[in-house]
Amino acid sequence: MSKKEITVRIVPLSGSPVDKKVAFKTGMTVAQALESAGVSPERKDISVQAEPGQELKPGDTVVATDRKVTAGSQVTARERPQGS
Repeated sequence: MSKKEITVRIVPLSGSPVDKKVAFKTGMTVAQALESAGVSPERKDISVQAEPGQELKPGDTVVATDRKVTAGSQVTARERPQGS
């Protein structure tokens, strides 16, 4: 388990994107990484991008390479509930 610090862009549905440094261990889920960054993964008004255009969901498993972070092949993402 290697620990890396990545920048995750948090894009609220309203407002400006916020880039946050997130330290996580390889294999953590996006929800765990969000919690470590002080962002509630329960919030429905955010989308998280590790790479431009790549949206991560709270159930995704995060895989880190030297330069980028991707959602792992073992994705257990739950669908976001529709509506509020």
